[in-house]
Formats: sequence, structure tokens, C-alpha cells
Amino acid sequence: MAISLDSSLPDSKYSVIARLLHWVSAALIIWATLSGLSVSLLDVNEKLAHWIADFNVSATLVFIPFFAWRIVHRLRQGIPEYGDHVSITTQKIAICVHCLLYGLTSIVLISGVLMMDRSFSVFHLFELQPLFISELVTHGFEQIHVASSRLLGLLVALHILAVIKHQIGNTGVLQRML
Repeated sequence: MAISLDSSLPDSKYSVIARLLHWVSAALIIWATLSGLSVSLLDVNEKLAHWIADFNVSATLVFIPFFAWRIVHRLRQGIPEYGDHVSITTQKIAICVHCLLYGLTSIVLISGVLMMDRSFSVFHLFELQPLFISELVTHGFEQIHVASSRLLGLLVALHILAVIKHQIGNTGVLQRML
């Protein structure tokens, strides 16, 4: 059970931009998921919970254009070849999972904006006004946001486990993003 770090595998790396956008996305999504779940499931003091919520809203609002760039870049550049060491079935599953990750991330980000029920200062740089005044509407988007965030967290965890499995199996998939 050796972990593959073999650089002799076919050159199937993503572009530098794709890799940078991937790791920025990964860091933000993992942080927001873990911190958001911690606040909702643990007994966190109110001041810390408020700081985490404000930071997450600001960070994800700033992240939206980067995520849009990531989607456009992926659509324009496509994905590098996997090579013969990854089965066609595994490639198709990976493509489907990545599409789900992009879709769920989009739903989380959009519903997060649409659920805002008050004006919000983004890192004290500019103010964002809520798009809806109806509590019923914002609550509906909050429900979508919570459910999609949890589903995204689960899918990210499965994605990480799949990468570990494939590294142990010597397919070298992690090197595509390093």
C-alpha cells in the first residue's frame, strides 16, 4: 500500500490557474463547512459565532467571482487526460462528482446571497443590501443553503476519501492538482 508520488505518470496536470483556483476553493469550502457546522452543532459562545458568521459571509461573497472564474476556466480548458492508469468508469464517475461539486457550490453561494435578511458589510469595504425583504423568501433560501451546504460537505469528504484511495492505489490523481 504505497502512496504514489510517481512523476513518470503521463503529464495530466491541470493548468497553474486551475490548480490555484482549486486550492483556494478547497480551503474556503472546507473552512466554511467546518466552521459553519461547528457553530450550528457545538456550544460556541455568541461573540465567536457572530465573528465566524460575519467572516464566512464576507469570505464567500469575495469568493463568488473567483468561483465563477473557475467554472469559466474549466469550461474553456476542459480537463487533462487521465491516462490509461485510470479506468473509463472511474473517469466518468470523477467527471460526474466534479459536476456535482460545482453545482452544489453554486447553489450554496447563490442561496447564501439570497437568504440575506439585512444589509451586510463585506470586510468593512462595502455594504451589500439584501435582495428580498420577505422573511418567507429569505427563510426558504436559508433552508436551501443549509441543506446544500451539508450535502456539499459530505461530497467534499467523499472526494477527499476518493483521492486518498486512488493515491494508495498508485493512480497518482493528486499530482494532477499539485
